[in-house]
This record gives sequence, C-alpha cells and structure tokens, in this order.
Amino acid sequence: MKKIKTYFLKAITCAVICSPFTTLNSHAATLQTNGAGQLTGVTGLEVLDQIDNSLIGIFDVTFQDGTCADLFNGCDSEATGSDFTFRNSDTGGDATAALLAGLGSFVETPQLILGCESTIECLITIPHDVNLFNGGSSIAASTVWLRLNPLNDLAISESSVGSRLDDFTSQSNRTWAIFSAANTTPPATTVSAPATLGLMGLGLICTVLLRRRNS
Repeated sequence: MKKIKTYFLKAITCAVICSPFTTLNSHAATLQTNGAGQLTGVTGLEVLDQIDNSLIGIFDVTFQDGTCADLFNGCDSEATGSDFTFRNSDTGGDATAALLAGLGSFVETPQLILGCESTIECLITIPHDVNLFNGGSSIAASTVWLRLNPLNDLAISESSVGSRLDDFTSQSNRTWAIFSAANTTPPATTVSAPATLGLMGLGLICTVLLRRRNS
C-alpha cells in the first residue's frame, strides 16, 4: 500500500511539473452582429496593459453614431475625465490595441462595422479627454484606423476628433466605441474531468520515464 501511495504521489508531482505544457481554456471575446451582418459590438473583450501585460479589465463594446455629448454623459468633464472609461492616452492606447485584436475578420471588411459605411476607411474612436475653451471644445481620442484603399493598412493612433457636438452620423468613415464593464469576472482556472485524467496520464508517463532513467 505504501509503495502504491508513493507511486501515486510521484505521478502527481510529474503532472504538476509538466502542467505548464498543457493548455487551459482562456477568456475569449465574442463578436456581435445584426441581421444585416454588421458588426455592432464585441463582448467580453480583455484589455491588457501593453507594458506589463496585466489585466486592466473585461469590457463590452458597442459601436454607435452620434455626438460625444450624447453618448458620453455630456462629454464635458474636463477636470476629471469621468465621462470616459479610459482617461488618458496610455489606457486609451491599451483599449485600441485590444479592440484591433478583437475585430477578427472585420479588419478586412471595415465597411461592415456599424457606423462605418465607407469603402475607403473606418476610424473607430475611443475618447479619453476633453478640452473646453471659449465655448468650444476639442476631444482627444485613441483611434483604431482601418484603411482599405488605396492600400490595406491597420493602425492605432492618437488624434483630436473635433467638437463634443460633432455628429458621426453624417460621417461614413467614423464610429464611436463605447466601453462598459462586462458583467463577468475572469473565469477561475479549472480543469475538467477529462483534462484531469489526461494530466494524470501525463504524470504516469513522466514517472515511468524517470524510473527507467534512474534504473
């Protein structure tokens, strides 16, 4: 009995050592489309810090036309930036990078992204700051830029998109990306029953190989 127990513990140890080479399921974003085949948003999008790869959050994104004032709580919180999910160019850049990676095949057909009917380019805009002056305003934003003609090009950039009252409805190449915290939490790292058996099998194989090496 003691020999069996020792053998079992060795198998578990080997399984743990080998476990980094096994792949567990991770969180995946889901593209949302309407009946016309247009991309209306992305749910469960992970935004990571591009410097240390830490998780900033998981978000649901919708694409909408309209004005910054209508869609972002007035778009006038100059001091705090509290109208926006991301409040500076660093986190705005992280969001654009995540969104670009999460668009899937729509990077090749940006005219199918809601609000971007242009066959030339699509600029998906994520505002993060507003500057108010003399009754006017200027919006700083991070932008996903998808360009089809004259050449295929993908980019993320920082830009000023004009007034808080500028309406994207009349601009066929622009749409707003509205981020909201997803109603979810990162899934716990779990291993299903079949995966557990597979891991134990890997451990037994590893144990046998070690015994042969030591014999």
